[in-house]
Amino acid sequence: MERLAELRESQALTLRDLAERSGVDANTINQVELGHRKPRPSTLRKLARALEVDVEEFYTEPALAEKAEAPREAGQEERAPLWQDDPKRRLSPSTPRPPDFPFDAFEVARAAFAENGADTEEEEVSRELGQMFADALAGWPRQDLRAAYEWADHDVLKALANMPASEAREELMRAQVERFAASAALQALDRGPMLEAIGA
Repeated sequence: MERLAELRESQALTLRDLAERSGVDANTINQVELGHRKPRPSTLRKLARALEVDVEEFYTEPALAEKAEAPREAGQEERAPLWQDDPKRRLSPSTPRPPDFPFDAFEVARAAFAENGADTEEEEVSRELGQMFADALAGWPRQDLRAAYEWADHDVLKALANMPASEAREELMRAQVERFAASAALQALDRGPMLEAIGA
């Protein structure tokens, strides 16, 4: 559900911020944004209240895509991408980019969902994937994990601003999965073994 991600990013909220506001687990929100999980009506109501929008807003066409597709009038100056217009989006994370993950998070996630097939609950795959990422990144310093999360969040904004270009779609998916991986590892540091994703 790309519209949910767009609404969250437009308010400069991280997954954790929205989770705290709504009471919906951050992993659940991430899987809904990735399209890996269909949200329950009660979950959508909680997210809508937290974002101060109507539930119907989740099903409208993404505003960023509309702006990207709108033709320029004659003499109209070409504007910078939306993520550069907004000061909250323009600023890069204050920390340098951390080292690359020792694995391709996107390919790991794609393989995990392909291997489990349609008969497996997406929430179950998400939990297993989160635990896998947390284990693989267990030796990383907290500051590197935090930087990885912030940079992935920044890359999500850039990809959203460039939608609906086909190459931006894969960049968006990659950035969202990397953000999920960093989030899973941070949660594991904060509270020991990852808690199961709780549906709302």
